[in-house]
Amino acid sequence: MIYSMTGFGKSSAENTQRKFSVEIKSVNGKQSDVKLRLPSFLNEMEPMIRSQVVSALTRGSIDVHISIENISAGPSLTLNLDVAANFHQKLQELTKTTGIPASPDPMAIIMRLPEVTKIEKSEITDEDIHSINNALKKAIDSLLSFRKTEGRKLLQDIEKQTQIIEENLQKVRQLEPLRTNHIRQRLTQLVANASEQVSIDNGRLEQEVLFYMERNDITEEMVRLDSHCKYFRETLNIQESQGKKLGFISQEIGREINTIGSKANDMEIQRVVVEMKDALEKIKEQLMNVL
Repeated sequence: MIYSMTGFGKSSAENTQRKFSVEIKSVNGKQSDVKLRLPSFLNEMEPMIRSQVVSALTRGSIDVHISIENISAGPSLTLNLDVAANFHQKLQELTKTTGIPASPDPMAIIMRLPEVTKIEKSEITDEDIHSINNALKKAIDSLLSFRKTEGRKLLQDIEKQTQIIEENLQKVRQLEPLRTNHIRQRLTQLVANASEQVSIDNGRLEQEVLFYMERNDITEEMVRLDSHCKYFRETLNIQESQGKKLGFISQEIGREINTIGSKANDMEIQRVVVEMKDALEKIKEQLMNVL
């Protein structure tokens, strides 16, 4: 089974004071890159949130957004009456001293002055931590479910392209005897033409022909390619997603396909090799998004 790195999940949880909403989005990435957007009073929870996300989602470019909505009256406002009264007295003295007319609304001026009012800073409670953890876990589970669904789609396409490679490998096996016969006939004709002009050591000639046939034999490459494709399929169906491992196996598959193409020296086999390369490129594109 494979999982996609693309996913989305959201959830919310609330307590007597606040409601927390969590949204998580992920796309493909070589490593784990987590970006957090949190209310400022949750900054102290950032390491814990980041650790949970990385542990559960493993890999990808991940965006986490946590928003907050106050259910109760919210942060309390404190009014420093002594400071306000002192400011009011100073304003009256200033009016008498300078003769500047007093403001028709001195209270509006006083309320904007520093230290007259103070909003109590929000503190994280145990209820908040429980709610955040609950919402975060549900959002992660939702995203994992999304990844699993997308992974099924990727699996179907990757298996289809793998089958194309395997079917074309069978075509190469069918073409190989024809290719070998063609090489023998061509070498025989070349030898016949050459023997009319020069003296040839038949023993040495036989050795050179065998060497040439062995150097251009693609039997081992076909066997290895078949083995790599079977291993690739086995890895696709492992319970835990193996994106990196599948990438390594696809590189080995590509190496055998390229070698077959370079050694075959046959037009029909070259066409089949092109089909295998096309299917492999489509597999590699999909593997970029596999966890």
